[in-house]
Amino acid sequence: MGNDAADTTGDFSALKLVGANAGALGNDSEIINNLDLAINLGDSTTTIKNLGTSASAGLGKLENAGVVGDYKDWTSSMAIQMNASVEVTDMNLGVFGYTKEQANILGQSHSNTLAVKADLDAGAVGTVTYDANGVATSDDAADATLVGTYNGTLDSVKNTIATGSAIQVSGVTVSAAGGGAIDLNQVIWAVGGDASVAGSTSGVYIQLGAMDMDIGVDAIAIGGSSIGSLEINGLELAGMTQRIYGH
Repeated sequence: MGNDAADTTGDFSALKLVGANAGALGNDSEIINNLDLAINLGDSTTTIKNLGTSASAGLGKLENAGVVGDYKDWTSSMAIQMNASVEVTDMNLGVFGYTKEQANILGQSHSNTLAVKADLDAGAVGTVTYDANGVATSDDAADATLVGTYNGTLDSVKNTIATGSAIQVSGVTVSAAGGGAIDLNQVIWAVGGDASVAGSTSGVYIQLGAMDMDIGVDAIAIGGSSIGSLEINGLELAGMTQRIYGH
């Protein structure tokens, strides 16, 4: 994971798959190179509702806790109702990049690097050597300018590879249809019993309410070239109910 400072040398990945030997060349894969996000969070509330007070048997309808659809007429003794709001005002991310270790190898064979390396090899007065990272040194002070130009180019190329990505997405916004924060409504309840019995409905249920939103993307670039922008208005998500139970 990275931090909130600008990563100019590719030291961090926002999301990386790490193999058994972390950091070994070819053992890690960078999924998300960079991610920065600006969001507005509204008020949030969590309410534990005692549905048992609405019926003499101690069981009340789930619609009294905000449950909708086929489940609203089910009964339970209690439910947990959570409400919040959120708006994404700006998000930028890079997808499918290279780790710093991978950039170290790729940078040494890049055409820009090889061009200045050829100049160094051809113009050097002294003996030039290269270490495992491709960094050059010369035993003659007269080669300082050529060595500096080569090493500077190598470093710049490596950093460009390490901080770049195949896909760049910028200026992403997510808001409620018409603007403002999206309301997030969730209800959790449980049904007792044995889930292994045929026809049983026992388990824990999580219902996420419907959402109507607008999504905007200022720019999308693939391979460094823009493919334009994107705008989706009035995207309606009907909500979902998930049942969790053992086998």
